Amino acid sequence: PNLVLMLDPSRRVEGGILQGLLIRNAFECIGTRLASPAEGIALVQRGLNSLAADPLPEERKAPLRDLLLASKKALEDYQARPGAGVGNGSGGFSLSEPFTVTSEPIAPDAAENPSSYAIEFPAVAAMFVLFGAMNGALAFVREKNTGTLSGR
Repeated sequence: PNLVLMLDPSRRVEGGILQGLLIRNAFECIGTRLASPAEGIALVQRGLNSLAADPLPEERKAPLRDLLLASKKALEDYQARPGAGVGNGSGGFSLSEPFTVTSEPIAPDAAENPSSYAIEFPAVAAMFVLFGAMNGALAFVREKNTGTLSGR
């Protein structure tokens, strides 16, 4: 199965760390369960039962169910082999990645750098307004001090 991580494009390093942790923990879990395939199958079955009872939407359950079913099938196939067990010297069992991890940006447009015009134009417009307001206020103060300000 394929797990999709929704990541902030500016957090690529953290995304890589998360992918590594997911794969490492999957291999550790598989390695410990290979010592006792029956225990692993029971654990996966408990996971499938709890997933079936979970109120998650079906589109969110499907990748998890696929992962658990693939794990269960791999453990059953391993258990059915004669002499199955860790360290038995048969060398016939090889581990491959139990799942693939891909990442998608949360906001696809956020991955693109904005143009310099999009950054500078609002800044210059704000400075124009502020300097204009400052000069206008100074003009009012000058007129009030010189007595030329009309109106009461």
